Amino acid sequence: MVYSYDANKKPLKAEGYIKNNAGTSPVTYDFTFQNGRKTLEIQKFGNPGEDGYMSVTFEFNYNSSGRTTTNETHSLVGKRQFTRTYNSDGTLQKVTTGGYTGYPTTGFTQTFTWENGKTTVNYDDDLCY
Repeated sequence: MVYSYDANKKPLKAEGYIKNNAGTSPVTYDFTFQNGRKTLEIQKFGNPGEDGYMSVTFEFNYNSSGRTTTNETHSLVGKRQFTRTYNSDGTLQKVTTGGYTGYPTTGFTQTFTWENGKTTVNYDDDLCY
């Protein structure tokens, strides 16, 4: 993968190839940040018009505590929304989602445990949901 970053070291784009059953396919990730927060991520796998091509768009929404919801639009299976809740100290408590609108899946809840309010990962930059 080849990565490019803005002046604040936030990712702008990642381009490369992934291996799959058909060999290798191109993959790109485009990121948009506003005021230091990721507001949009677009992932594209394969070449448009070819079998196996798919795109996934994530739109991120925030309030004063942090990211509140993430709306995912997947070109093959539909849409779903992730909802975040926070602990009283402002750390991420859990992320909950339902299944995709166009595909028979169930949702999940992921909970987070913090040690002394610290983590080595910035979840707002790294996690799509």
